[in-house]
Amino acid sequence: MSFKKRFDINKNIELTSLIDMIFILFIFFLVSSYMIQTPSQERGLFIPAPKNEPGTAQILIQIVDSNTIFWFDKSDYKYIRNNIISGLSTQDIMYRLFNRNSISIQGLDNEIDNLKSIVKQNPEEHYFILIRSPNNLACGTVMDIIAKIAGHTNIEYGCVGGSVNEILNCKTIKINPEKQTITIDL
Repeated sequence: MSFKKRFDINKNIELTSLIDMIFILFIFFLVSSYMIQTPSQERGLFIPAPKNEPGTAQILIQIVDSNTIFWFDKSDYKYIRNNIISGLSTQDIMYRLFNRNSISIQGLDNEIDNLKSIVKQNPEEHYFILIRSPNNLACGTVMDIIAKIAGHTNIEYGCVGGSVNEILNCKTIKINPEKQTITIDL
């Protein structure tokens, strides 16, 4: 009895999935080797979420556009209090404050340098900065501000979206004379 030899056509090794796996591993090793080369400061970016409680942000940085910043801090308490006492409306107070406290990027550098010197002189003081940015603005401006602030353990910051019009057209401004705090209800 004679047996017929069977010829299998599929004796070749399937290389398609092997090439896919090698490509995926190659990408993985490229990315991981890049992460090993980056400095440790760039590996983790600390961006805390802002606390949604009245009076927690000592400084408000509202980005108007890529060249204009609205800086609002505790030094504005007396200005707002005097304008509330004089009977100005909430919108008038905020528009006057906006015209008074609008600064350029270079002015922001000066304000941040002043804050850093205060922090160095008073290491027990802690500051929370709320950075607000319009949704249509490129994130590079926000990242530049964060880079200027970062590096101090006494300065925390949080980033939220929002336009300057929300601040200018706020509903009410409340002042607390005992704590000398300002609460803006948007």
